[in-house]
Amino acid sequence: MRLISTLFLISAFFSTNSHSAKNVDNKIVSRVHVNTTGGYYFKTASSMVDPDSCGSTSWYKLKNGSYTKEAFGLLLTAKVANKPVSFYLNGCSGTYPSVDWINVHD
Repeated sequence: MRLISTLFLISAFFSTNSHSAKNVDNKIVSRVHVNTTGGYYFKTASSMVDPDSCGSTSWYKLKNGSYTKEAFGLLLTAKVANKPVSFYLNGCSGTYPSVDWINVHD
């Protein structure tokens, strides 16, 4: 009985503290959007993912930080040049998967 209780506690710890951050590779940016009061968003041409169960698979949102405008500039450049991007999803911003970083490919 004690072993079962210990296993249950270990299982509960990992299930509540697990994080499903995800690296997304080689996606073409299909749309970009700026909400002047809400932030910077984008969509990809292929199916989108929501690894942290934020609630939305229709837009990704850039995290608000020191380089958010620069990251959005990268997205615009990639869209115009039709270059694939890779990015890292980590957590949620409201109901949107939140993007930590972006890489534009050659």
